[in-house]
Amino acid sequence: MYSILIADPDPTTRIIVRESLALVPGIKTIVETACLKETTKLIANKVPDAIFLDLNLWGSKPFEIRKDSHNSPQIIITSSDRLHAQDAYDLEALDFLCKPLKKERLERTIRKLININVPCEKDSIPRHPYLFVPCANGFSRIDISRIRYIKAARDYTVLYTEDREWISSLGIGKIVQKLDPFLFIRVHRSFIVNLSKIERVVRTGSCTSLFMEDGPEIIVGRSYLPKIKPFLL
Repeated sequence: MYSILIADPDPTTRIIVRESLALVPGIKTIVETACLKETTKLIANKVPDAIFLDLNLWGSKPFEIRKDSHNSPQIIITSSDRLHAQDAYDLEALDFLCKPLKKERLERTIRKLININVPCEKDSIPRHPYLFVPCANGFSRIDISRIRYIKAARDYTVLYTEDREWISSLGIGKIVQKLDPFLFIRVHRSFIVNLSKIERVVRTGSCTSLFMEDGPEIIVGRSYLPKIKPFLL
């Protein structure tokens, strides 16, 4: 679990970054600020693990972030000025994002951030394109992209692909940690879905349902609605 500081005067940029980060398991806190004074205070007091920072926020002031062996936040520079890419290099930033932010480019940056931070966390596991699931003769390899949805069923979990079901004794909470957070999202305490396998989303009153390709209707839990809203235009 780690914390993120988004320091940017542009509310649209903050929303885009926040909503993309909200989809990623392992994020403990996301703090936002739009002014220099609060940014420096938060950096000093909160000690974030990573900072999405607009260099224009600092104006003509010298840019200094204290970095030592005990406090070395990853820095992602955001700016509408491409010339700041050199500043990002000089600051040994993790990445530079030019505004307006492109979602796919932002996702690549977040993947890079995850790869740096998550392996250090307890029980976190690097994500790979394959899983090995129990079968009659041991474990069979399945391509993660083939998984349509995953359902918790008492003491075990069922993974549904196009042609069959796979049963795992691992809990659904552990399984979601092994999956790409930009492809799979948990939409209910008992369901994880592959975004690419959702055929349509239907909202009826306060109820939101996902209709999977050649599959069931899955009702989105109330507490999981924020994970679906960023995909609805």
